[in-house]
Amino acid sequence: MKTLLYIFIGGGTGSIARYLIARFSVNNLPHHLPFGTIIANVLASLILGFVAVKTFQSEQVWKPMIAIGFCGGFSTYSTFSNETFKLLQNAEYGTALLHIGLNLFLCLGAIGLGMAIGR
Repeated sequence: MKTLLYIFIGGGTGSIARYLIARFSVNNLPHHLPFGTIIANVLASLILGFVAVKTFQSEQVWKPMIAIGFCGGFSTYSTFSNETFKLLQNAEYGTALLHIGLNLFLCLGAIGLGMAIGR
């Protein structure tokens, strides 16, 4: 039961962090690409890669709290899908392809980097 509480806390924290990045992105970055989603997904991948290989003293609590809770609340596949779908609906095919490519390749790179840092 304690683990569920920690996952809940991590998820809430990740969701708030995601919201703050989305607001920052809308207010400070160009609007032709959904940068908030890209930033959140890449950072979540970096964190998840790190946590995947790192050993914590209290692993039963920290790994689920960060990996499932925080990263789950912080990253967003559904928003990525919705944004990509809207780009395709608006015939912005190049931007949609760029959005897909950036999310895929930057997130894969971030997972690898996180794992390298964690080792």
